[in-house]
Amino acid sequence: MSWQQSSARDISLRITSAAAAGEQRISPSWTISQLKKKLESITGIPPSSQHLNIKGSLSTADIEAQDQDAVQIGSWGLSPASEIEVIDTRPASQRDNFSVADSNVPKYELPVEKYSELPDSVLAWKRSHQLGRFDPAAPALEASKAAVLWEGVEQRGIEVGRRCRVGGGGGGGDDDDGRRGVVRFVGEVPELPGVKAGAWVGVELDEPVGRNDGFVGGGGGGGEGEATKRRKVFECAKKRGVFVRPDRVVVGDFPVLEVGVDEDMEEI
Repeated sequence: MSWQQSSARDISLRITSAAAAGEQRISPSWTISQLKKKLESITGIPPSSQHLNIKGSLSTADIEAQDQDAVQIGSWGLSPASEIEVIDTRPASQRDNFSVADSNVPKYELPVEKYSELPDSVLAWKRSHQLGRFDPAAPALEASKAAVLWEGVEQRGIEVGRRCRVGGGGGGGDDDDGRRGVVRFVGEVPELPGVKAGAWVGVELDEPVGRNDGFVGGGGGGGEGEATKRRKVFECAKKRGVFVRPDRVVVGDFPVLEVGVDEDMEEI
């Protein structure tokens, strides 16, 4: 389905996923199914494997319904301050691990100065409505969120060199036993989206089911229209690196899993 079916009612929103980020014009009249089909073309995630979150200036909500062919996304009160996050629900072993930033396809990157001058961008709308980093209360809110993330590091005992398991979030961290590895980095990574002063955990995974090679940047993931340079945060092989928030990490006795061992052979 094409993105070029626009109307005066369309709203420019930021779309993010593990592999891509950018702005798209969204029609509130689209159904959830229509939106997911369109998102597949920019995220590479099949509609049946997409979980959508809409992030507003004050809250986050799931975009889901029993009949996704009937419910319109306008039901979630879309505004230019909103961001739609596309999460891949497939097991890590079944994902393509495709990243636009890593591809050799020539890409046009809008200079930051040009983007900041656009009158109809998400950035311009946030500036005029004093939202996000333009909110006078933003520094205090940012500091509070960062403090919570650092508390998570301390409470979970996350330290460089410790064995760990990386989960899907929600505080459990135990829903993907195959993503085991070693903590290689704990600290701030301004190039990644979200709270700039918050703690990130860099993990070198045992298997090549990660998102990177310990590098960050190299694309438009640094914020609203901001391009970032590639920077090495820790050393690891390709697709063995991943950056996650503390609530997705559980440290402990998680030895390397034996892959491909026949159970019958273990009894000999």
